[in-house]
Amino acid sequence: MEAGSIAPRASSPSGSTLRGGSRLPDRVLRWALFALAAFVLLLLAYFFARLYTESRPVLRKQGFFDFVFANDWTVAKGVYGAGALLVGTLITAAIALVIGVPIAVGTALFVTELAPPRLRQPLTILV
Repeated sequence: MEAGSIAPRASSPSGSTLRGGSRLPDRVLRWALFALAAFVLLLLAYFFARLYTESRPVLRKQGFFDFVFANDWTVAKGVYGAGALLVGTLITAAIALVIGVPIAVGTALFVTELAPPRLRQPLTILV
């Protein structure tokens, strides 16, 4: 072959080219996955719209900052404050990071630096 010439396309056993055309099942799968992804995005948008419309009365009555930073959550009085829930979530996330990051870094260092070659591949797949 000369320099600068274009190599002929390889063809699959079914006769279609590997790069250019695609088989019908591939196209159907591609469109089905695209439709599924679009449906997931639409569902996510619906959830946010529903959350906004359902929370609008409380946010109108209390305001956003009173809702987020207040500690009272009394359903009977119609008072909702998510401050304690927010702080609890942040503390839980911090504890998870304090426990998880050293374990993850230690595992990565062991697999890449200390593990024998025979054990490295199965550990890489496991982790």
